[in-house]
Amino acid sequence: MNILRAPTWLINYAKIQRNQYKPLESKKDKMQSIFTDDPEIYVASADAFSRTEDNIKVLNKLKNKLNFESVDYFYSVIGGLSGLNYLNYVSPKDIIFFDINRASVRYAKLIFNLIQISTTRKEFLERFFSRKMEHNISYKNQKKYISKKPSEELFNDTLNRLHPDNRKMFLEVFGQIFNNCENLNLRYCKIVLPTLPKKTDVPVNTKEPYGQNINTLHYGYGWLSSDEKFNTIRERIMSIKLEVRNLFEMDFDHESKNIVIFISNINRFFPEEWDELAIKLMNRKQRTLVITTYDGIYYFGFGDYYVYRNETLLTKIFKKISPIYFRLLKKNKSTKPHKTAFEKIKPYTTGKVIELTHRNDWGFEELNSAKIPYKNYLDNPIYVDTILLHNLLGEGVEPTYFSEVLSVAIKKTKRIVILEHNRSSKDWDECPLKKKRLLSVEDIESLFPECKKTKCFSEGFLDDKRNVIYILDTETLKGYNNAKNIRKSIKK
Repeated sequence: MNILRAPTWLINYAKIQRNQYKPLESKKDKMQSIFTDDPEIYVASADAFSRTEDNIKVLNKLKNKLNFESVDYFYSVIGGLSGLNYLNYVSPKDIIFFDINRASVRYAKLIFNLIQISTTRKEFLERFFSRKMEHNISYKNQKKYISKKPSEELFNDTLNRLHPDNRKMFLEVFGQIFNNCENLNLRYCKIVLPTLPKKTDVPVNTKEPYGQNINTLHYGYGWLSSDEKFNTIRERIMSIKLEVRNLFEMDFDHESKNIVIFISNINRFFPEEWDELAIKLMNRKQRTLVITTYDGIYYFGFGDYYVYRNETLLTKIFKKISPIYFRLLKKNKSTKPHKTAFEKIKPYTTGKVIELTHRNDWGFEELNSAKIPYKNYLDNPIYVDTILLHNLLGEGVEPTYFSEVLSVAIKKTKRIVILEHNRSSKDWDECPLKKKRLLSVEDIESLFPECKKTKCFSEGFLDDKRNVIYILDTETLKGYNNAKNIRKSIKK
């Protein structure tokens, strides 16, 4: 199988390669690093179908309760293609499947082509596994089916029927399934099965018969439960648009009355970015249903934000999420903490300034500085008058990486300015997931070397201590004669 290289900026700056994989600490960095290449694709679903089934029951009731019979747009992250299950229950005018992983988009194009050349769900399964199916497949008898000798004739017939653009990926992925569907060379799919019991979470526990990293088609359920549902999907995929997109950079504020979005478990991977998107959706003048794998269905629109978790809880679990936080944002005060933080650090950011951030589009736009992701800086540190470390720990950078950045920066500047979120601020009481990952002031200070430092706070929404700011005078460092000693001292 040909391995595609990671994006250039990752290779040049983060030094992450396929055979030396290390996940980045920032959640946005994770989105860029662990979901962007062929070995990271899902071949099929990695979710228990019972979760999808619960969502479908809720969706059917909400369609009547909230007048969602007519849907203008249906968006779905590609992932393991669980979003196909919902197309049997909504009839949107436009369908868009998206993913940040270009390989996932190409794989979805291949699967949709595979669906198109199959006239029944049975034929689709046979072409998927390159094995003829003599009896109906169930969890109990599928082991015998996948152990059968694959059919070269069927494999070649499928290959010839596919669009030429899809043949390379078919050979790379389905060539592996042809040889042994229980030993795939894919990070998130070591085993692919026709089906699993619908309440089985996958990847399953290692004590289960098949071990971990299982993907499954859930044959017998959802869009593969009958030929009628299969053919509905077969018709609708003709109009599906496939796009390489980042969910958090998408614009949903277009002229449409009703939108349905399936985001899988993205809200759990990136809780802070999800909160920001939720605010945008809540303040739209249209209505949106967001379907998640683990947290039910969210309703947004006209300032409201409701959650429906299962069939029996079709009530408002809470009137609004984080009511104080949202109320302040709706009054257009969302930029207040940013402005007050900038006013605090401005007097100390003089001369040539570098701003080290957790990603490349972050930082103070008002500041005349070179904005560099911290991993890039580690590859090419340069001397300047001031270096600003912009909320690295608060955005998920591990303390060990923070220490490494600090140890390098100390040798390259006269002054270091450090801006971090203050865990004890009342602002985070409304954001428990974010508060949990923040460090206390004491923990932050434990990462600093011994030197002269100035400390202050900047105002937030609910108190005057949302952010803590430190100014370190590197010329007063004690016992730091070289980079090696600095690194050792900071990491202690």
